[in-house]
Amino acid sequence: MKKPAIFNKNKNKETINTEQEHEQTGITDNSRNTMKPSSTQQQPQQSTTERTESATDTQETNMSKKQNATKHVDSKSNNAEFAKKGSLLGARELKKIGIGCFGILAFFITLLVIFSVYKSVTRNDIPVQTEKHLVCQNDSCIEIPGAGTNECETNKDCKKENVEIVPSYAYIKDKTEIYTATVDGKEKKKVLSINDQNQEFTTLTWKDKDQITYAKCEINHSKDCSIETLNLKNRSITPEIIQSLSDKIRKIKFNNNKKYFAYIGQDSTEKNINLTFYIKTGTVKTPLKTISSNPDPTNIQTRILFTNDNNYIVFSAIEVTHDEKDKNKIYKVPQIYIYQINGILFDRIENATDPFIVNKDTIGFSKNNQLMYKKIGNKLETSVTPFKQSYNPVISFDKRNIAYWKNEGGFSDVLLGIYNIDMGIHRNILRGVIIPTWVTNNSLVGIKADGCIGQACLLYEFQTTSLVLVNIENGDVTIVDQGKSISNIDFLQPN
Repeated sequence: MKKPAIFNKNKNKETINTEQEHEQTGITDNSRNTMKPSSTQQQPQQSTTERTESATDTQETNMSKKQNATKHVDSKSNNAEFAKKGSLLGARELKKIGIGCFGILAFFITLLVIFSVYKSVTRNDIPVQTEKHLVCQNDSCIEIPGAGTNECETNKDCKKENVEIVPSYAYIKDKTEIYTATVDGKEKKKVLSINDQNQEFTTLTWKDKDQITYAKCEINHSKDCSIETLNLKNRSITPEIIQSLSDKIRKIKFNNNKKYFAYIGQDSTEKNINLTFYIKTGTVKTPLKTISSNPDPTNIQTRILFTNDNNYIVFSAIEVTHDEKDKNKIYKVPQIYIYQINGILFDRIENATDPFIVNKDTIGFSKNNQLMYKKIGNKLETSVTPFKQSYNPVISFDKRNIAYWKNEGGFSDVLLGIYNIDMGIHRNILRGVIIPTWVTNNSLVGIKADGCIGQACLLYEFQTTSLVLVNIENGDVTIVDQGKSISNIDFLQPN
């Protein structure tokens, strides 16, 4: 008799043990869950060796499945971690892309805003050209035919009452009116006039930025000249010299701090014209010197200067002397006298005219057809440039150019010239302009007077005289004023 029951019992025990091991490792073998017929029922009884080999194979198979199961779990874990990292990297990349897109969008929006503002500004700045346009006339805004740029919109745009006009220079017109003008020559204003036909203005100067000092004299040489100061703001008049004992005042000048002022008084007789140099401080008036001279209708043969340090006063005039043997024979000698501020004569230059201040201790002047420099108190005189038939040199504020006028080759035309000190060259600027006065470093005013010869221009009564502003860079000319005579142009010195 065979004993299959015992074999089957052991076999079933091995199977149960194997399944329990699978359950402990947490691995489910689907192939084992499938219902299969028992191998013990289909196979014949095996030998002990075969059963041992079979058991060994089964153990190896189970170990292999355990390793595969472990790899499977590790693979899932790695896949999960990779998926998490991928998700994070994707989010960062998306964030970067989003920021980049936002930056590009913001850049284009900024460009659009700038372009819109630019179009708005340029549209407002460009005047509209129409077939009719508005202009200011007599303080009113009116419409005139023709294409052009609108100068105004309402009458308020044409009102100038509230605009402060700052004068830069003053001058005497027709001997009876005093005018001021702006540096560009576009605004001039009559500030004072004489209604008495027996009186005239003879000279003026700036005392301060809103004060003009002038001389008013009797035409009949009654020695009743007075010197007064006009305040341009409140229109008040203050006497400086009440009784000058002169029938004409040729020149007036204040020093920088207004503590001193000097003037040249003229006393005429039937035979002689005497000039006296005065200096006044406070209420004390001191005569310095009296010389015989000749007539000077335009007041350009006399000058008064204070040095920048206020240590010296410079007077210039034509001195007339008589020959000791022949009293009818006279000599006209231009002289420059230099006094210390205390009234002591310090230096003298003979045969010299038209002094101007170069620096605190050096003056320039015209002498023997040369333009010369000299240090005050020093005998050495240095020639700067030829100056033949040239008159009235004046130095610019920056000390780089000297303006003058001259005759051109003996012809009847006069010429305005400029001498550039740095380059040492002369330039012809304009015909027919005399007596230049600087108003800026690049522009000056002068008298327009064609058709005269030499100093005869200064004595000629023109039927019409023009005060012109000349730009020395491009030669542009602006007519400032016109009259029978214009004289004694004085510029308000910059601080």
